Amino acid sequence: MARIPHAMLPRSSAPLRHAVAPARRTFATSRSARVQRLLWAGAVLDRTSAALAEVPRDWLLSLGAQSDVEQGISFTSLAASPSHALLAYRTLPSSSAPTHDSSAPALGEYAATRVPHARHRVVAVGRNTHGELGLGYTSHEATWGLVSPGFDGEGGVRAVHAGGSSSWIVTKTHAAELAPNSLFAFGNHTSGQLALGQHVTQSASGEPQLALVSAPRRASLQATDERLQHAGEEAAAPTRVLSLATGLDHSLALLDIDGRQEVRSTGVNTDGQLGRPDVRFSSPALLPLAPFWGGDTLRGVAAGGDTSVAWSAARIWGWGNSEYGQALSGELVDRIEAPREYTHAVDAALQGARVADVKCGGSWTLVLDDQGRVFSCGFGALGLGAERLSSATLQQIPALAHERIVTLGAGLEYCAALSASGRLYSWGLNSPSGRLGLGPPLPRPSFALASRFTPDAVELRTYEPLEAQGMRRAWSRVPQHAHIVCGRDALWVLVEDGQEEVGRWAAR
Repeated sequence: MARIPHAMLPRSSAPLRHAVAPARRTFATSRSARVQRLLWAGAVLDRTSAALAEVPRDWLLSLGAQSDVEQGISFTSLAASPSHALLAYRTLPSSSAPTHDSSAPALGEYAATRVPHARHRVVAVGRNTHGELGLGYTSHEATWGLVSPGFDGEGGVRAVHAGGSSSWIVTKTHAAELAPNSLFAFGNHTSGQLALGQHVTQSASGEPQLALVSAPRRASLQATDERLQHAGEEAAAPTRVLSLATGLDHSLALLDIDGRQEVRSTGVNTDGQLGRPDVRFSSPALLPLAPFWGGDTLRGVAAGGDTSVAWSAARIWGWGNSEYGQALSGELVDRIEAPREYTHAVDAALQGARVADVKCGGSWTLVLDDQGRVFSCGFGALGLGAERLSSATLQQIPALAHERIVTLGAGLEYCAALSASGRLYSWGLNSPSGRLGLGPPLPRPSFALASRFTPDAVELRTYEPLEAQGMRRAWSRVPQHAHIVCGRDALWVLVEDGQEEVGRWAAR
């Protein structure tokens, strides 16, 4: 893959929608159609926007993806970290390619159809210091490109994930809905973050050695723990990745191994975030946790900073760093070395509602219940107002109480939430480029710029959720499906009406 300097980023603003085509189109089938939009706010290399804007199609054209864009593409998964972002897409089949008709719906609407054979690619953008963009090289300047070959799977890319300086691609071995998965990783493996196995961490002189992987490599999903091997697990048992979550330097995977659930972890364990008391500093492989969920079926796992969470339909567990209560402990606990159940603490806040989703930020956690209410605990972007920056117990966010929230996003320093009415709210620490999508941040006074000891202006901090600008202009419908990721430089939002299967980002 040829390296593309950020200076080559085109200035054209033509939006990238579901495909690139003449302005008026009709379809090869009369089945219902849908629209998909990829929006962003903040900074993408040398481009900035303080309000939500559509991704220009020329961005992909500059990466050499012209044939894909002309055929028609659909974004399927997003991921973002403090250093970079990943955008996965697949091409649409020729059977859904539109033909000319001046009376047809506008550009971006496509007929419902399955994708039997499509090209799957991953766009990576941001810092590449540790090879986390997967371009086959490292660099000290921000850049972007298509992730190098090295990941495979006839069923294509199922999901992408991004940690502090690590990247993950989950693929399907074939196109069936419940096909087994393969896992690929790239980026910083110095402390075992990529689950690629043991490596030499010191030179002969005792100097620490970086382990950087700049192109995708397969991470093993097979048993690496004596407890599993003694239990007689077959080496090639069909394995599906049900959920994967990344913190700063650790990752969690919820697996289905031939019908049996398992939680595994890899990376740094300085705060107990791996849930393995026997691991002193770090693990270079995905090691299984002792089953803690009894007979329940786990719904998902979440990770953020140095904290880990898992939940089922009626119960929830937390471990790792909970010095502000962010592991849902209901109290301040410096280090939780193994999963502990905190269902009672969560139930006290939810009052009979069930957990629908959990997102972990830098030092806080968000819980979405099945009534569309959002609760927060920990320290930082809680959304509870300027007078309450920390809470050891879950508190409902008052500014969102009038809305039914359907999707959450949380990054290291800020959060976002999408309501059932189609409004996007964001809060937390803004950036000079306006990554919260609330409009340009107010400039700091000149005396503040004169001293490096002067803290950031209050205007960069948004203590309660506010509605982002540009959402209604870019998206006039009420979205049925959405994906939100909060990166260091930019907020990314993928929305669609969900009337068909092609490109549905949440499809399993």
